Amino acid sequence: MLRLFLKPAIIIIAVLSLFPQVSAEFKEEQQGVQAAYEKAVKAYDRVMSAYSKTKKDIEVIQTKVTETKEDIDKSAAFAKKAQAEASKYSEGLKALADDAQSVVGTVRAEIDDGSGGKAGDRVSSTPDK
Repeated sequence: MLRLFLKPAIIIIAVLSLFPQVSAEFKEEQQGVQAAYEKAVKAYDRVMSAYSKTKKDIEVIQTKVTETKEDIDKSAAFAKKAQAEASKYSEGLKALADDAQSVVGTVRAEIDDGSGGKAGDRVSSTPDK
């Protein structure tokens, strides 16, 4: 009868003796999985950090592009306004130049007709009678 109990006991002892080895292998695998998980978490954190930095950089670039576009639009509006003002003053100056040329021509004609001398010899505010 002892033999009946002895065989299963030996088998149980043999199986139980394998548990520390299996347990050690399981711990090694668990440590390997844990190390891989930690590496994956670190890689994920680096990727998210790079993504956040890139996103902030893109926002800064978009802000600068928008500001530059607004500055260009303001400059174009100012250039149009300046061109309109210059055109207005140009027309006024042209009219003044035409008036001045007309006055000079009239004065020269009066001087040449009245005194028989050269233009510019005598100019007065009242014509000679």
